[in-house]
Amino acid sequence: ISIFLKEIVNNYSKNLFNDISGAVSDILYLFMAYVGALFLSFDYNSFKRKIRRLLPRKIRKPVVNFFEEYLPFIYKYLKGILYDTFLLWALSTFAFYITGLEYAIVYGLILSIFNLIPIIGSYIGGIPAILVALTISPLNAIYVFISVVIVQTIESNFMNPYIMKNVIKLHPLEGLFSLLLL
Repeated sequence: ISIFLKEIVNNYSKNLFNDISGAVSDILYLFMAYVGALFLSFDYNSFKRKIRRLLPRKIRKPVVNFFEEYLPFIYKYLKGILYDTFLLWALSTFAFYITGLEYAIVYGLILSIFNLIPIIGSYIGGIPAILVALTISPLNAIYVFISVVIVQTIESNFMNPYIMKNVIKLHPLEGLFSLLLL
């Protein structure tokens, strides 16, 4: 029986490690895309000169026109995401601190980074905090779970639409409609 249990634990730990490494890899790719787009928006003139030299003449003008038209919007969108992430970090840190969770700053940061994954990201980011709270007491885990739900509700229904409305000048219904198309 003990060999059987060891085999189950080994298989479970390997699958868990693969799942965690895949999630971390996806988050790093997403982060690199955000950072790359942000740096591209800051140094657009240099990028434009390099693009003109590298692209064939046939497609040079449409590509440059595309970037001239959409890069300011991408910059505003990334700026809005940055504001939203910072405010979510502060709000979730405060909520975790109130529930008595140690290292509330770290768990707030994890939740806010995972929030970059649309719709379910911050719920996934709240799982480590809930699991740690479960080691303290089941009641504390319930408090942390409720705080994650409240923070996510505030962020997705109030903070994010307000930030996107003011930073991108995007009406909340337009943002909601674009999410429904995804």
